[in-house]
Amino acid sequence: ERLLSAATTRAEANKQSIILQAEGSAEAERLSGLGLARQRKAIVNGLSKSIRDFGKSIPNSTTDEVMQMVMMNQYYDTLKSFDNAKTVFLPSVPNSHSALMQDVSTAMFTEQQR
Repeated sequence: ERLLSAATTRAEANKQSIILQAEGSAEAERLSGLGLARQRKAIVNGLSKSIRDFGKSIPNSTTDEVMQMVMMNQYYDTLKSFDNAKTVFLPSVPNSHSALMQDVSTAMFTEQQR
């Protein structure tokens, strides 16, 4: 009878341990998601400020021109991240940067509409 009681107590303790581990894991994932959301918000706020500042520094610039400059900077930053790559394929047609910017803009807006 004591063995049965001890086994029941161990099983209950094991059950509580599993529940606490699951709750801790769920909380860690929630906090991770919260941190990611805050990081993305900070990036968007930083880009917005950059766009406003850039627009102020060049008096007759349009929003599209400012966005193109920001997008080109993002593009160059992305290229820098390929510094360990052996091969990177880039378009070589004259004025291809305009088509590239249009493709990136279209992809961003399409993704936002999902």
